[in-house]
Amino acid sequence: MLNLIPPEIKQRHKTRSKLYSITVIYIVIAALFILGPIALATYQFVQNSQITDKLSEIDSINAQIGQSKDVSDKLAFIESRVSGATSYQEQRSWDGYLKTIASSTPTTVQLTSITLDDGKIAAPMFKVAGKSSNRRSIVLFKDKLTTNELISAAVFENLSESSNESGKVFLFSLAITFKK
Repeated sequence: MLNLIPPEIKQRHKTRSKLYSITVIYIVIAALFILGPIALATYQFVQNSQITDKLSEIDSINAQIGQSKDVSDKLAFIESRVSGATSYQEQRSWDGYLKTIASSTPTTVQLTSITLDDGKIAAPMFKVAGKSSNRRSIVLFKDKLTTNELISAAVFENLSESSNESGKVFLFSLAITFKK
């Protein structure tokens, strides 16, 4: 095959071809230098947002675990309190104690307060306060309490006399200790 193209044109063609190739290479390199950091920044942004999402999921799961642990701790506490309350209720009959005090109270004695002194002691102790128009009724009340088989001791803590428009009033307080 014969090549009829003059050598100068061939040379220009080669030069143009080389120039075109070099220009394309420079454009590709420039594009890599410009688009490379943008691509890396975008990739880093996407990775950071994924990491942030995963961390928030981990925090949410940790919070749920903490809540479930709190709930289980509270349930265990309630269960222990309920089991303790049932055994506590089986050991003591508060209605029986109050009925014993009520049945021993004379009609001339008015009770103003009944309080449990300390729930931690082995035998329950009640503090009873009241008033009466005569001292004899208060002494009879104390004596009747000490003769009851459920009561181990009844001790005066206070006995005082005061006056009002209807006459003398005797105020008293007793410490009543029941047997176990």
